[in-house]
Amino acid sequence: MSDAKLTALISIYVKVSDVKALARAARQRYRNDNPNAPDAQKVIRDDDVDAALRALFGPGKSQPGYTIIDFIVKARSREEEQAAQADCSAV
Repeated sequence: MSDAKLTALISIYVKVSDVKALARAARQRYRNDNPNAPDAQKVIRDDDVDAALRALFGPGKSQPGYTIIDFIVKARSREEEQAAQADCSAV
């Protein structure tokens, strides 16, 4: 491939089995990455799945050769996921 400019979409689909364990892991990552920052408990609450996933999977800054255009995290409940799957299969 040449140096042509292109856009790519990268998706990660995760199933959260333990919200509190996810939050603990995210807070630990936050503490490791930000040793002088405020209390991680205030930044990532036990019930904030979106914030925890952003902390764990967030791309950070762009590296040489690409620019991050957007980064979106949207957690869905089991009911929302089932409704979305039903909508897709109805098409």
